[in-house]
Amino acid sequence: MANPSPPPLNQAIDGTISHWNDEKGFGFIQYKAKSPGVFFHISSFAYHHSRPQKGNKVVFIAMEKNGRYSAQRVVLAKDADSINGDNIIDNTQLPPHLAEGFIFALISIFFYAALTYISAPLAIASLIISNLTYMLYSLDKQASLQHRQRIPEASLHIAAILGGWPGALIARALLRHKTKKIRFVIFFWLSIIINFAALYALVLFIPEHLDYFNHYIMSYLGF
Repeated sequence: MANPSPPPLNQAIDGTISHWNDEKGFGFIQYKAKSPGVFFHISSFAYHHSRPQKGNKVVFIAMEKNGRYSAQRVVLAKDADSINGDNIIDNTQLPPHLAEGFIFALISIFFYAALTYISAPLAIASLIISNLTYMLYSLDKQASLQHRQRIPEASLHIAAILGGWPGALIARALLRHKTKKIRFVIFFWLSIIINFAALYALVLFIPEHLDYFNHYIMSYLGF
């Protein structure tokens, strides 16, 4: 039985995305019946604000390196006329998750306003941890795209539980990261519930200790 022929090089090829791993940012394109899938990375996908989906009809240009074939540029079939360019097709469009990120940013602002009223030191600490948490998500996203060692999910959950959940909430929306894995999503929302439960307990059950804590910290900082 003859081996399947490799894809032709330096010309537009019609295909269908047969596999896509959004977490790791790579997939395969089937370009004819019984053909081996051609590997492609998210960096080859000519869009900033859209993600590949299994079943998408695409047009791609294949390249060969050390006997391995991959797609060096991939566009959706409706944008086939742009296959020979090097432009980002949707560069002028607003990201679809921008509105979601904006809403989460507003929620975070209201949360910090309320938390500042209850305890300024806790608000400052949470804000610092939130910024660090956003950085962790960003680093993990880059590691995923570049196939480097990832940040453990446990570390992301711990950062959220320790008060960094607003940063994680915004990062998930703006970076489109850690939004698919059901187990991770469940633990993430549990971390938010834990934070609100802890805040409720502080206000309801130990207000006198909270006042002492606020006074001590502010005095220590010289305020």
